[in-house]
Amino acid sequence: PPEGNKIAFRNLVRTDGHTLEFLCERKSRERLPDLVMSDLDDNDMVEFWSYGVDPGHTVPFTAVDSEKNCLRFTNNEFYAKSGYKKRRYHRQLSTTESGMNIALNSLPTKKTVSSTRWTSYCQSLCETLPVLYQFYGSSFTNARFLAYVSKQKVLDEMVNIFAFGGKKYKEHDVL
Repeated sequence: PPEGNKIAFRNLVRTDGHTLEFLCERKSRERLPDLVMSDLDDNDMVEFWSYGVDPGHTVPFTAVDSEKNCLRFTNNEFYAKSGYKKRRYHRQLSTTESGMNIALNSLPTKKTVSSTRWTSYCQSLCETLPVLYQFYGSSFTNARFLAYVSKQKVLDEMVNIFAFGGKKYKEHDVL
């Protein structure tokens, strides 16, 4: 628990029908010191590669070393490997085929500062909620979980590419 607070549990439990979360607080960790050249010995320098890293909008990272070796992972690669576009397409297709898009489009906007419009949105949502729940039931919570797992796998692969060259750059060719 944070300093001065003896209780870690925040009295908040969430579920999406597939997972259950108990939200707790924790003490903030002490930050690790930055790495400096004196921390590295001669053996480390033999296996040390220096890369300049540039995070970007269309490319999560591009790393280039002094010999012009380039490591890169694009957003398109990320979305393709995580299956994001395919899942989104199938979700939109099932929404259209079932006619659920009509129910979703009939809801008034929730982006408003008007209290009467907000009340109207809440009332419409409450009336439509049983239909939405029936359509978005357990199959979508399972899809959400699988999307989370896919994203974690792709993030692990990104770290592997950045640190070791990964499958994409066959370790011995780049590093």
